[in-house]
Amino acid sequence: MKCSAPVDRETAFDTDTGPRCRTCFFDYAMEHNVGARLDLKALKLRKAAIEAETSGLLPREILRGMIEEGYDRLVSGKGKFDEEVELLETAIQKLAGLAVSKNVMQVLEALGKLVEEQQEEVRGTVKRLAAL
Repeated sequence: MKCSAPVDRETAFDTDTGPRCRTCFFDYAMEHNVGARLDLKALKLRKAAIEAETSGLLPREILRGMIEEGYDRLVSGKGKFDEEVELLETAIQKLAGLAVSKNVMQVLEALGKLVEEQQEEVRGTVKRLAAL
């Protein structure tokens, strides 16, 4: 429900039903917030599922640590913004490359085991056919 307060263009929030003042926007958001209607157990399950999905390739703790280190250098005046961004980009690229290569190695190991199992099956079949 929208109030009749005038909406300033600089402070308005755009929604699918038009611009809203701050109070109306938060009321609108709470009405449409699915998470607010979930109980604590459902929220914990949702959080665990999201963390499981997002923790895959790059470890969150390492990324957070790299960002915190760069931020500390910026705040203390030991580094310039452009240099810190470049250092962070390089570190993330290295970390991503390492993570991807680790995943590729795991896939290759699984494929290697599968090929070995199939080789054993083929050898067993060839032995049975040779015995005939």
